[in-house]
Amino acid sequence: MANELCGEDDAVDSPAGIRAAVRLSDEYVLRALRLINDLAGGELLTAIIFRAIIAGNIGYLDANTAEAAPYSDMATLPPDHMRRPVSVLSVADSLGLPYETTRRHVRKLIKAGHCRREGRGVIAPATALTGPASEAAMHANLANLRRLFRGLNRAGVDL
Repeated sequence: MANELCGEDDAVDSPAGIRAAVRLSDEYVLRALRLINDLAGGELLTAIIFRAIIAGNIGYLDANTAEAAPYSDMATLPPDHMRRPVSVLSVADSLGLPYETTRRHVRKLIKAGHCRREGRGVIAPATALTGPASEAAMHANLANLRRLFRGLNRAGVDL
């Protein structure tokens, strides 16, 4: 587990360090889930599916730093024409959820205007990712990441 967390050369030295790393990462995940749950009005599964759609729409940009560079700050989102539609089936598969469950939640997201059908898939348009609540959640998540990294560093994980 330490090698998966830190890489071969950066293994946590002790079982206590590994436990601390797991505890800290669990705390981060729970804080992140709370943020996305709050954004979705208490519909956690809908929020998780929404995040999976966003990741499917723009995840390809991570492999192309030149194409992603103009969208590297919080204020500039990739425009809708750069978002790749993702199928409901691929979202379901990526989360290990039943297709019908995912389809129902995607339908809710479309009805609420958070997503739209495009071609044979769905996208989360840039307009669904803007606004004071989204910006506050991004700042809170950044603070949570910093907290995680500081805690990992104190636990002896070489970042």
